[in-house]
Amino acid sequence: MAGSPCALERDAAAVRYVDGRREEVSDRVAAEAVLHLSINGEKVVSLLCSPTQVEDLAAGFALTSGLIDSPAEIRDVIRLDGTRVDLRLRDEGRDVSSLLARKVFTTGCGIGMILEDVLDRPGADPIGEGLRLRPDDILLLMADLHRRSRTFKDTGGTHSAAAYDPADGGLVAFAEDLGRHNAVDKVIGAAIRRGVDLGRAVLVSSGRVSSEVLLKAARARCPVLVTKSAPTDLAAEIAQAAGITLVAFTRSRKFSIYAHPERVQGL
Repeated sequence: MAGSPCALERDAAAVRYVDGRREEVSDRVAAEAVLHLSINGEKVVSLLCSPTQVEDLAAGFALTSGLIDSPAEIRDVIRLDGTRVDLRLRDEGRDVSSLLARKVFTTGCGIGMILEDVLDRPGADPIGEGLRLRPDDILLLMADLHRRSRTFKDTGGTHSAAAYDPADGGLVAFAEDLGRHNAVDKVIGAAIRRGVDLGRAVLVSSGRVSSEVLLKAARARCPVLVTKSAPTDLAAEIAQAAGITLVAFTRSRKFSIYAHPERVQGL
């Protein structure tokens, strides 16, 4: 399998069958790797992922999985080599091994893991107060996500996510990954590593929104989560409790809102 200028993709030899005919072709496939994440030098977890933005993935996963409570706890993110990233915390004596005792394996692509019971919901402190969107804002952001998703167009094998500033529609961060959870974590990680407050951002995803994905948005304090796919019932319930506007089935000129529709004007 040959390399590629884009680390998200590789060339793969394939035998194609079309209308009774065989042909040998070179096809584009999504690249896959294993990321070994450690915190303060202590191994925490291995994640199957696309081999780009791994430092962002490490930071985002640590926050959204409850390994840390605040981005301020991160002192540095060190890429040790192609497959290992170490998250250095300001508290060098933090015991992270005890957090792994309560883990729930979830419905994510690759290895989806959350480090607490999914029913232990986040607090309902108000987030995104005063934030308002128009229907066209939501449709335009989803269209922009689709436009940027080059690897999916080439391979059909990745998910994408992005965060936007609703004040001007400006892009905060974008990522593609094999896993829908990873793509969200990469976007959140990219934002917090740059010191961006996601408390007034719109998080947009190509993937199904399960309770885990919703909890990731809640821990990052994102007030709006938009997907082109479907939500689960627990995700909608948690979104309502957490104060998050959950928009799903965002396609062409339509979408459905499953929690806090008051943020969308003109409905």
